[in-house]
Amino acid sequence: MKKYYDLYILRFQLWLENYYFSDHAILWFRRGVYLLLLLKMLLISPELNVFYNHALTRNASGFLMSKLLFLPAVQPWYDIHWFGACGIVAAAVIARPRRVLSLCVYIISLNYLYVMHMAQSLADGLLHFFILVLVFIKEGAVKATLQQMVNNLGLLLMQVHFCLLYFFNGFGKLVVEGWRNGDYMRLIWKIPYYADTMLIPQWFLNPAVRVGTTWAVMLFEIAFALLIWFRPFRKWLFLAGILFHIGIAVFLSLPDFALTMLVGYLLFADFGQDRVTKILYSSIK
Repeated sequence: MKKYYDLYILRFQLWLENYYFSDHAILWFRRGVYLLLLLKMLLISPELNVFYNHALTRNASGFLMSKLLFLPAVQPWYDIHWFGACGIVAAAVIARPRRVLSLCVYIISLNYLYVMHMAQSLADGLLHFFILVLVFIKEGAVKATLQQMVNNLGLLLMQVHFCLLYFFNGFGKLVVEGWRNGDYMRLIWKIPYYADTMLIPQWFLNPAVRVGTTWAVMLFEIAFALLIWFRPFRKWLFLAGILFHIGIAVFLSLPDFALTMLVGYLLFADFGQDRVTKILYSSIK
């Protein structure tokens, strides 16, 4: 048994040393993550006063990276600092990737989560996890170096985490009878906070359609987690996932979750050296 264990450890070590994630893929993923954070920050700007004052009711005192926006010297001009932070994130989207810039975006993400504590979602946590790991990842790493191994480990960690979200969501539904018989899908379509009843066709509530939809969702979530690792299945899983998350965004009013999951697809995408990629990639040369 120990022999096989040592063999798997050796194979994993060789993979870390020799596998190469394309710099183009890393760059697209990084800019997709930062752009999504920027959009979230800009979208809550009109209501920033409400979120900020509510966050002040928590213990916002003390010097912590997640509370820089609540320092006494910052509070009178918190809105100006907020848009300044938006400017930094925008710079990270278009500028050459730098470790210090990635660290700044991570600190800004911490403060965003603190401001949004009363309205946080799974998507916010997943996006913040991506931003954290991206601090340690660097484009242009030379093969078989420590930085290349860190890149591989960080990207693999994000891929596994992303797939586990799909798998446990799908498996969690599969073991519950209310999901298997379609009853929970009927309840979801009637939740006024999420479901847009003006857009949902009545035939969605048909028992056969509910059961079919439920099983399609469960099978897709489990299949994605297991099959995305195999290249021949990726384009079909991407197509199904795009349609799935567009449906979530439109019918359940969860566009931020849908966009976060779609950005996560970039972790598995293969990018050729097309003209747009060349233009973006030229900034890290």
